[in-house]
This record gives sequence, structure tokens and C-alpha cells, in this order.
Amino acid sequence: MKPTCIVHGNCHAIHIYDMLRKFKGLTQEYTLCAFRRGENTFHCAEPLSDAEALANCAIFLRQKSFWDDPFPHEEQLPASCRVIAYPMLSGELLWPFFMGHPLPLPYGVESNRRRFHCDRLLHRLQKQHPSPREALQAYLTTDIHTLVDLDRSCEAYFDKIRTLDRECDVAVADLIEARFRHRHLFFDTSHPTEHFLFEIACLALQAAGLSFAFRSDDPPTTDLSITVPIHPQVIDHYGLTFVNHSARYGFHRPEPFTTNLFANGHETKDGDFTFIGSLRRHLGLPDITRFEGEGNLQDHLAALQAQRDFADSLQALPAFQGCLDTFRAEVLTALADSHFAAGEKELAAAHHTAALAADAGFYPLLLSRLHFHQQTGHPEQAMEALFAFADSPGFCTLSLQEWLFLARVAANLYDALMRDLLAGNKLQQAKACHDGFSRLFPRLGLGATKENPS
Repeated sequence: MKPTCIVHGNCHAIHIYDMLRKFKGLTQEYTLCAFRRGENTFHCAEPLSDAEALANCAIFLRQKSFWDDPFPHEEQLPASCRVIAYPMLSGELLWPFFMGHPLPLPYGVESNRRRFHCDRLLHRLQKQHPSPREALQAYLTTDIHTLVDLDRSCEAYFDKIRTLDRECDVAVADLIEARFRHRHLFFDTSHPTEHFLFEIACLALQAAGLSFAFRSDDPPTTDLSITVPIHPQVIDHYGLTFVNHSARYGFHRPEPFTTNLFANGHETKDGDFTFIGSLRRHLGLPDITRFEGEGNLQDHLAALQAQRDFADSLQALPAFQGCLDTFRAEVLTALADSHFAAGEKELAAAHHTAALAADAGFYPLLLSRLHFHQQTGHPEQAMEALFAFADSPGFCTLSLQEWLFLARVAANLYDALMRDLLAGNKLQQAKACHDGFSRLFPRLGLGATKENPS
């Protein structure tokens, strides 16, 4: 019987266990098991009884938390077992107003536990302002620097992490401090990204003295979606670059989303919200949606126009200006889509122009424009829209799935354009198309370009 490697801890342990199972070298030498805090059974990659898993344990990866959390079967581990302590990962630095889950849960959805309802500031303002619109206005004019010292919060956070590091074989404080401004490390306060957990798993195995190389045919592919919105003043104060004021956030309603990608390239999924859209949803204000053919078109357009007027009426601190611009772009995009659905192409184009002026980096606006230009028979304008978006701040915050989707769109547009240009012997225009595509293509992650037509 092979020796076992047991991973103990909260949900992090289960994710680490799933990752380690992909390492062929490790699974050939060890039987992998996991024991999740709060559960009474083992998860094992091979058929084993709990007693066998414990008796044959050669490596025990123990999660060290901020409180006393003993492994309930400690006395059954062999004396020869190598115990490696790794820290519980915590990312509350980016969410200074995070609170526990209040009841009742928002919208009556039991699994909805990662939204703005965990924002203490929003809860306080809701109690002070019964009107949702007044509460939203109050939120946008509240300077969080008057409520929390972010510099001191940062110091206290890393002091806490380093205290835990001293009790572990795997240290994370320096890793987090070096990367948190520019790398997406946490989905929310207690859920690290798969890439970060993957690195912790490798460091834990190295600490256990395992010297053979680990390879995986299925590495983690983390989406860039964050489940709890990051306050714009936090973004600015810490100089975060992996997220910006127009970012969209993916939520868990009613189940986790793995991507912000619009279904069929255009339809939004419930749970894909901007910062202000998230606030609005929690406050009970209506979502911004385009006309889908049901109900009265004029009523829908009137409702969207009222939303546009509301967006224009909002006052906010300068830190929220980017969020407000994105909100306006969101309303204008919905207006453009609705007018286009009604066959009003000129009005749709006018609203696209206004939305671009508000926030050219709003990804749903790009999808709306691509749909418009392709449906109206202007693939060259669709490609130009892609080129412009690639230079916008919105490009760097797309999920992997969104990058791949845009890569496919770009490749299809390129093929269609080049066929037409070369068939018409328009070599100069074909070269310009190729040059623009060559600049765009590597940024979409495909690493190669089409053969130069000239």
C-alpha cells in the first residue's frame, strides 16, 4: 500500500487536494487524501478506509488558522509522519468594510452569500436613508478615508499574516505584499484564486522535501472575476492594476459563475455587475436591461431614459467618477441595444457614440458594437472597435474566457475581411488590416498572426 499524503483545512484544503491529484509524479508515489474542517470523513483519491489513510500517512499538510483548530485524529498519525503547516489565506485587506453574513440573505436566495450585503457601510447608510436612491447617493458621497486608515489597515494586515507565517512552514506574507497590487490573489476575503492556491500547494510539497518535478496536463485556469466588489478608493489608494473602476464582478446567485462571459457572446448572465450595478441590485433598484421583445418597447425605452436621467443626476466624490461613467455607459448600451432591436439603427449608433464617450472600456459596450456592426454588414468597423478596445483599460480586466472569445471573434473577422480585400485586389487596405490584426492578436493570447498578405 502506498503512503498517504493528507491535506487538512477548510475549503482551501479541498482545492489543494484537487490540484495535487493532477500531479502524476505525486499520485504515483502517494495516495492523496483530504480532511475538511467540519466534516467527519476523508476524501481519498483511491479506495481507503479512514484508519488506513491515517496509519499510512507520510505527509500531513496542516492548515494553520488564526484560532486553535486541531486535527481531530491527531493521535492516530504515525510518529514518522512529516507535518507541514501552511497558512489559512485571508484577503480582507482589499475589503475593509467586510462583515459576516447578515440575515435574511438578500433576494431570498440561500446560496447568495458574497454580495454587497457584507458591506458594513452600505448597511449603515440603508438604515439612515430608507429611500434606495438616497442611500446610493449617500454611498457615492462618503469618503472612506474618514472612516478607516487604509495605511494602518495595511500594516495591521501584514503584521497578522506574518504572525501566522512564523507558525508555518510555508510563508505567504512576502508573496502577498509583493503581488497584491498587480495580481489577482483573492476572489473575496476568504477565497484565494486557484493560481495562488496552486503555488501554496507546490511550496508545501517542497517544504516536505519532495524533490521530483511535478507536472500537470491540466493547470489551474483562474478567471479574473472577483466576487465581492472592491471599493474605488481602495483601488486608488493601493494602486491596484488588476482591477479598475469599470470592472465587472461575478457573483454566486444561485451557483458560482466561472466566467463573466456573456452567453452566446452577447446575453448577460445574472451575476455580472459593475460596482454601481452591485449597489443598485442590493438596494432593490432595477437592473439595466435591453429590450428583449417582451412587453411594450416604448415603456422599456422610457424606463431606460429614466435610468439615464437618474445616472446624470447623481453626485459623487471624484473617486467614484469612473464608476459613474461606467453606469452611464451601461444605460446607454442598453438603450442602443433596445433601439437596434426595434430596427432604429441611427438611434442605436447615436447611443453607442454617447456610451463610448462615457466609458470606452466597458466590455458589454464592445459586445453591443460588435453585434451591431456585424448585423449591419460592416465587419471592418467591428474590427476597428476591437482595436480600440484593446487599448482601453477594460481589456486588462477581462477573464480568460473573454479573451478567448474575443480571439475567436477577431480571427473570424480577419478571415472575412481579408477574403473581401484580396478578392478586390485592395492590397494596401489588406496590409493595414493585417498590421492592425498583428498588433491585436498577441494581446488576445494566441501568440501568432496570419501570414502577411503582402
